[in-house]
Amino acid sequence: MISYEAPMLTGVDYKKLESRDEDDCFFLLSDLEYGTMKNSSDFLDILKASLEQERLIQTPEFLVAYICSYLGTITALHTVHEAVKLEPFVIELIKHQAHAAYQYFNEYPVNRTAKSQAEKQEHLKELREITPGSIIVQTLRLGRVVMDMFEELNTHRKIYSKTFRPPELKDFLCPVEILTKIMLFMGGKQCAKWRKELNGLSDHYVINQLAIQIGWLIGYFSHLDRKSPDDGMYFEYGLPMVGLYRDHIYKLMHSYAKSVAASGRENN
Repeated sequence: MISYEAPMLTGVDYKKLESRDEDDCFFLLSDLEYGTMKNSSDFLDILKASLEQERLIQTPEFLVAYICSYLGTITALHTVHEAVKLEPFVIELIKHQAHAAYQYFNEYPVNRTAKSQAEKQEHLKELREITPGSIIVQTLRLGRVVMDMFEELNTHRKIYSKTFRPPELKDFLCPVEILTKIMLFMGGKQCAKWRKELNGLSDHYVINQLAIQIGWLIGYFSHLDRKSPDDGMYFEYGLPMVGLYRDHIYKLMHSYAKSVAASGRENN
């Protein structure tokens, strides 16, 4: 299996997962990759109902930004006080993997530059063989979820116009209260499941893989747009959301802890 070449978070060594005996261990690297994609997909599926209700115009960039918000949330849930120090490394990992994915896809294009559907399929076969783990498969799956969601939510096709610049992200996001409730529900539920499956390994594995998956998703969509990740809007919209919701969730957790402590003192 080809290893990930990435600036991994501290405490993360995928060789520990890759070297596990499938007969003796119920959690492998492939489980982490698939679980990360599936959790992100489930999060978007729940979010979609709220976006439909709010009648918000969405773009792929906005939908990726929601996943970045979810990453900020789970970073706070899993690491609490450590989250703020971890954030720069998470951002670095996303950027690194976005550029790596973009380069891979450009070498074996699956966008409009491919001459035929048969050529695209051949390139995908090549990519599956030369890229780490099952990241190509999971990226295509999550990419399909995002694009299907985008199609379902939108009727205004002008957002594809080359001369149209998407509005400010804050004007098109799901209300903070609703988004926070969804992310805490999904993140809290998944947090306990991940810890059981990791069986003593660092919680950083969860954050690390979601950052990698987001990076690959950005690299893939940038390739489809025929535009470098640095020249598109995915970084501009998504990366600030990691810190925004990492801070927001941490403050909620801190306020709740203070409230519980105060209540305990009153009862005593």
